[in-house]
Amino acid sequence: MKNTHITELLSNKELNTVSSDDTLKVLLNNQLRDSTSTNYYMMDENDVLRGIISERHLIRYLGGYIPFVDQKGLNQFLDNIETVRISDIMETEFTSISVDSFLTDIVPLIDDCCGEIPVIDSQGRLLGEVTAQSILQRFERKQIRRDEAVLAHSC
Repeated sequence: MKNTHITELLSNKELNTVSSDDTLKVLLNNQLRDSTSTNYYMMDENDVLRGIISERHLIRYLGGYIPFVDQKGLNQFLDNIETVRISDIMETEFTSISVDSFLTDIVPLIDDCCGEIPVIDSQGRLLGEVTAQSILQRFERKQIRRDEAVLAHSC
């Protein structure tokens, strides 16, 4: 398990992607409708990962408008989400991991990244993400195979 290649740990969740021209309203609508990943990834025209909006980042941003104390505050919030572009609020400094990495490379990083780390190729293109859940599932599959092997040898 120690030398498990990162490609064996990629999550099977569909990734959320957004365009730099998308607004906060588009992102929130997508989040409420059907979100499988807690990160939103913004790529440029060459599919190079340029920014991330995590749920944690989104909540921190929205925290400036919550709670709505009156109708004026609510109206200001609704106007804002229609005009704020994703590129204005995304995190451009983020942790990612190379597709050439191993489990031992990612374990120290997973906690700082809200449990999800983007995996990129040598050109910076997003290939997927590794999640705390995908790592735990890998451990579980290894344990099941080991238990099955022990049972097969004991019969």
